[in-house]
Amino acid sequence: MSQWTHVAGCIRIDHFIGDLNPDVFRNDIKKSFGNTCDFYDNRSVWDCCNVPCGSEGSIQYDMSEISDDSLEWGLIYIWGDLRDYTDYQEIYRWIKKSCEPFIVRQCAVEVECEFGEWKYFIHCNKESKIVMTKIRV
Repeated sequence: MSQWTHVAGCIRIDHFIGDLNPDVFRNDIKKSFGNTCDFYDNRSVWDCCNVPCGSEGSIQYDMSEISDDSLEWGLIYIWGDLRDYTDYQEIYRWIKKSCEPFIVRQCAVEVECEFGEWKYFIHCNKESKIVMTKIRV
C-alpha cells in the first residue's frame, strides 16, 4: 500500500517599487525554489529535480504577480501529492531555504502525511516554525 503526502500552500512576497525587472524577479524565484518533475517527465528532468519528491513526482509551484505598482510582488502557490514520501521536515527546510532571498509577507503551508500527521508551517521575514501539529485518529 502506498503512503501519500499532500502539500498545499501559498507564499506572499513583497518587493520595493522599481527594484527589479519583473522577469528577473521571476527567474530569481525559480532559482531559489528549484526544479520540479512529474510522473510523465523524461529522465533528464527527474535528474534535475531538486525539490522534495516522491516516486511519482515532486512538489509543484507557480507564481502570480499582483501588480507592478504596489509593495506586493505576488504569490507563489505550492501543491503536490508525493507518493511513498513522509519527510515533512525536508519540505519545511525547502520552504525556509527557498524563501530566504525574499521579503516574505505571509506564508502558510499544510503538509498531510496519510495515516499520520498534519503539519502547518508559517514563515515570515526570516522566521519560520511549525505552528500546529494535528494527529489523525
